[in-house]
This record gives sequence, C-alpha cells and structure tokens, in this order.
Amino acid sequence: QLAVDPAVIGYAVRRIERSFAALHAFVAALDARAVRDRRRPTRRLAGEVLAELGYAREGGRNGGRSEASEGEAR
Repeated sequence: QLAVDPAVIGYAVRRIERSFAALHAFVAALDARAVRDRRRPTRRLAGEVLAELGYAREGGRNGGRSEASEGEAR
C-alpha cells in the first residue's frame, strides 16, 4: 500500500481527468514507478507520471492542454 503525502494527491487531482479510469491509471502508474525506481511517491514523481500519461505538468484537468491554449481554442 502506498503512503502518499496529501500535497501529492492535491497536485495530481488538479491535473487529471475526473474519472475513476483516469485515477486508477494514475495510481497504478505511480505505484509501478515508485516500486521500479525504489522511490517514494513524491510530487516530482507524480509530475513525471502525469507527463507520461499525457497530462501537462502545469495544466488542469483538460487532457494535457494548458489553460492558455484552452482559452485560445474557444
């Protein structure tokens, strides 16, 4: 079982799609990376995993697009 700092959870929640499937994929990928690399699940590792899953490091819950590009598309 992963013990994750609440700040890591907050960081991820602001960036991933709000669905069980997206959350499950993120948690599974974070767990796999933490075990593989023998690292704690930190915010930095969460950012790396989110990037690998196609989410922007500083975006929102919009599939990896930045808020600025989202506004330009409207």
